[in-house]
Amino acid sequence: MAGIFACERARAEESKYKVKVEVEMKDEALVNRVQSLISRELRKLGDVEVADSDTVFGLHVPGFATETRSGAQTGHSIVGTVTMPFAVSEDKTERFWQTLFGATPDQYLGLRLYAGGTDDLEDTCKQIVADFDAQEKAWARRFVSAAAEAIVKKCKGQNQR
Repeated sequence: MAGIFACERARAEESKYKVKVEVEMKDEALVNRVQSLISRELRKLGDVEVADSDTVFGLHVPGFATETRSGAQTGHSIVGTVTMPFAVSEDKTERFWQTLFGATPDQYLGLRLYAGGTDDLEDTCKQIVADFDAQEKAWARRFVSAAAEAIVKKCKGQNQR
């Protein structure tokens, strides 16, 4: 009976991807603006939840405002880095990483450089999220879809016995 419920859940369950957004910049106002813009764009995707824990993806966004020699701001340079927690298969390995570094490592899935003028920040943030959606999240959707399909096939085989 439990197998039937697992099969039904696999068919019906839509994946919601938890993403942690971390913005690192010198200017706190810029940090807050980029954090807000990226979080808003991620929520628009519908299948993403911006979260701080138990995340599937990390979206790390270091950057800086570009300026002239006299200090006038001309734009921005931002790196969009997408990570996923490294799958640790043994407790000993996880304890090793925790002891040595204070955390388990992340695997890097994507790294892109974005630059724009002072009026382009919103467009840059939209592009960061669009690239994440088209690349890393699309890969995850294909993986989850294939896994769900395999579960459903297995369930069908069990139900025919």
